[in-house]
Amino acid sequence: LNVSRARFVRVAGHGFWIFPGSRGVCVSGVSPGVISGCAPAYNAVTVTDGGLRGTTPAGPGNRLVYGLAPDGNRFVSIVLVSGKVVHAAVIRNGYVATVHDPVQAVIVMTTAGVPVRSPL
Repeated sequence: LNVSRARFVRVAGHGFWIFPGSRGVCVSGVSPGVISGCAPAYNAVTVTDGGLRGTTPAGPGNRLVYGLAPDGNRFVSIVLVSGKVVHAAVIRNGYVATVHDPVQAVIVMTTAGVPVRSPL
């Protein structure tokens, strides 16, 4: 990991660090709810296409949804099992949102402008 290139992202009262590296990328949280995950370099294209994402409990009946989005995304769409869609702002390539229903998928635009729907 290249700690000197780390970015802190604060969105909606939550914050997390993004650590790029020569062999992958990691996300680590500092807010309530432990957020952490890494994608190895062989999955780098999935990170570029919005493939690094996750969810963690955030209190009774709530989930914290987080991830990375490629340059050019102003928001991502979080699709809930109920069919409702929640939009999360993307700041410095990171997003985080608290939702009240189970999550079905996240929709992110690739760097080529193609929407990618990824199950979560």
